[in-house]
Amino acid sequence: MLVPVYQKEKCCGCYSCVQVCPKRSITMQEDAMGFFYPVVDSTTCVECGLCEKVCPSMNVKEPRIPVVSFAARNADDNIRLQSSSGGVFSQIADSIIESGGVVFGVRFNERFEAQFSYAEMKEEVARFRCSKYVQASVGETFKQVKGFLSTGRKVLFSGTPCQVMALKLFLGKEYDNLLTIDFICHGVPSPKVWKDYLAELLGKNSLQLSDVVAVSFRDKSEGWKNYSLSIDTCSKINYRGNKQKDLYLRSFIHGLTLRPTCFSCPSRSGRSGSDVTLADFWGVERFFPNRTDDKGDSVVLCYNNKFADLGIVLDNVELISVDQVVRMNPTLIKNERKPDNYDLFWREYGGSLPLSELMDKYARYSLRERVRYSIVNLLCKMHLVPLLKKLLK
Repeated sequence: MLVPVYQKEKCCGCYSCVQVCPKRSITMQEDAMGFFYPVVDSTTCVECGLCEKVCPSMNVKEPRIPVVSFAARNADDNIRLQSSSGGVFSQIADSIIESGGVVFGVRFNERFEAQFSYAEMKEEVARFRCSKYVQASVGETFKQVKGFLSTGRKVLFSGTPCQVMALKLFLGKEYDNLLTIDFICHGVPSPKVWKDYLAELLGKNSLQLSDVVAVSFRDKSEGWKNYSLSIDTCSKINYRGNKQKDLYLRSFIHGLTLRPTCFSCPSRSGRSGSDVTLADFWGVERFFPNRTDDKGDSVVLCYNNKFADLGIVLDNVELISVDQVVRMNPTLIKNERKPDNYDLFWREYGGSLPLSELMDKYARYSLRERVRYSIVNLLCKMHLVPLLKKLLK
């Protein structure tokens, strides 16, 4: 008999319980929303309790405060443009690989599903760049990480806060040769919604999944601040939709497509146990007027000395207080608020209304938001933000 492992509304889908089970009694099954949840085969379960010991929601930690925080950006503008923010992850990953290490991150497979993988060569790191705004399949990644660590190799693991927390619980002890990086997380959208949206978008242009050659959720054609979803195909038909226009991005930003547990995240506020947190440095020009090229800047929050211990050096570093970081990135410590129309959206999902129309129905920007976005984007494109600040003083 298959039964749920834990309360569904508290499960973050980290796969840790699946990987730790000595009897392989736990599997992940998709629900109607397209999220995966663990179920246990009661006929083979020996009730050892290991699944409970590695569950983030059952082992919530105390909040932590970073020991240092700073702005940083990769000196290579091409890498910055290919990255979500300032290209700092690539620089860290390259440093680990140069020392003979292994880098774990999320990439797209041939069906443009997000899944974990690892890289041992610099050329492979490019697959991990740019945020994947869809929940990734973890598979047996934690076992692979443990295997590399046991050989003494340096390992960089990059994931959501709950994935990092799950890895730490799975490993059960600290490793000097492990560097864990999470990011300020808005939440993870449903893999099924992404699959359905991509299929609908391609179908409107008489294209198939096999025609797609590249997808980016953080295309910077219109700038870092006004990022776009881009889909490149082998035909002449390509798609670009910025965060104000693209319905998938709008639904993500509004929180409609997020996993339910994201609204009560057990890993926020440094609880993940990560060594480093990376994020977009929104509002960087308010603190550093010289950083206004709109190609992307990162903010780096360090909770220990692992950076120095592993010999990692970053480009274009400028110190900033944690309070200033929180002011521009409140989701570092605060959960996303569940949208008022969240349940209505999911009640209609999969019904007669096409997904794009359903998204347009529930993920609408207010007039005030649309005007604000337009003004900010115009100022950024004209590099007038520093001038505006001076005039307002």
